[in-house]
Amino acid sequence: MSKKFKTYQSKLHILNIDDSGNHVLIKAKVNKNKVNMIVDTGASSTVFDVENPIFSDIEFENLETDNPSSGFNSVIEELYYGNIDSFSISWFKIKNFEAVFTSMQHINYLYKNFNLPHVAGILGCDFLIENNAVLDFENKKLIIKKPINP
Repeated sequence: MSKKFKTYQSKLHILNIDDSGNHVLIKAKVNKNKVNMIVDTGASSTVFDVENPIFSDIEFENLETDNPSSGFNSVIEELYYGNIDSFSISWFKIKNFEAVFTSMQHINYLYKNFNLPHVAGILGCDFLIENNAVLDFENKKLIIKKPINP
């Protein structure tokens, strides 16, 4: 017997970074706030911008780790843990999303210099694998396939 899946689709937005490469963005919602997220298969973890005002109600805890983190040519010094009440992409929704937060000032500074939209976070490989995500670049779609439990 084959598994049955519920499929959710959302449009991918391909951004040209000064003719030197591309970034992939997706529209999402955090607690009913519309946000932009970078889709990054090279990022091991999904992270959100601790400095974004939409997260001001979250109680952050320091995330202690022995493993240094890095991203976008910078070392990530401070990581925090927090709980997002609601995170959604298209009709796919996660309640009480346990999330990692750090400053994304360097990314948003770069984006501002290239007249690109502000981002609230990075959708990493942990999220993509856990949710059976497929990146369909031909049709510019992110497809999430969740198994249906009988």
